[in-house]
Amino acid sequence: MQSMFDFDSKLQALVDNYGLAYLLEENEITEHYVIRFLVEEGMIDFDDYFNTDAEMKHWKELEE
Repeated sequence: MQSMFDFDSKLQALVDNYGLAYLLEENEITEHYVIRFLVEEGMIDFDDYFNTDAEMKHWKELEE
């Protein structure tokens, strides 16, 4: 039988009762820190958001 105070229950209570924005602000955690963590953990991939090859091609064309 799961305890009312197990990890998942506490986690869900934080989400439901406080929400992410409040918890980040209350604990002085910046968006930069969270995103850096997600990138370093491999949960977010820069390549999904930046097309470096296209940007480099664009800058080369501007230089010509």
